[in-house]
Amino acid sequence: MKKIILQKVTVRCGFSLMELMIVIVIIGILAAGSLIVFGDKGEKAKIAVSKTNYKSLIKYVRMELFQCNSGMIDYAFLPPGVSKGSYKCPITASQTAASLINNSCRVGVMSELKNPYDPKQRACRLNISYKNDSDVGYFNWSEKNGYQHRYSACWEKPCSNTNNHSIVIIDVTK
Repeated sequence: MKKIILQKVTVRCGFSLMELMIVIVIIGILAAGSLIVFGDKGEKAKIAVSKTNYKSLIKYVRMELFQCNSGMIDYAFLPPGVSKGSYKCPITASQTAASLINNSCRVGVMSELKNPYDPKQRACRLNISYKNDSDVGYFNWSEKNGYQHRYSACWEKPCSNTNNHSIVIIDVTK
């Protein structure tokens, strides 16, 4: 009778726990390194978007006011698809322009822009404040007097720093 000796054959399937832990540690180290390299890019993008929104909205307001007050259009700051507004051009008072701009911010062209620091909020609002940190990312306007508006924005905290905000006064009747 012959003896048959069977050798134990081990078949290895998968990775050991130690190998998996090493891979996880390496991924963690790489992720931490990428945060150091790319960490401030999101903040810089928000600042850039805030500045761009402000400049774009100032240009839009000036263009609409110019066209309205020079007789090129009959109604200013109309929402898309609307051909007639409640105020006929030219604009003769700051309050009229404020109403038109407020409407444009709620349902018009300006309503499409969002605050990059709080994307649930529109970027524009009727407000005099621009130096509080809660104002970051907003395009603000308010009446300065009977014929001028104040347009302001803060794009980076602290908003009280003069390098982080801007203010423009526009005569809305010219």
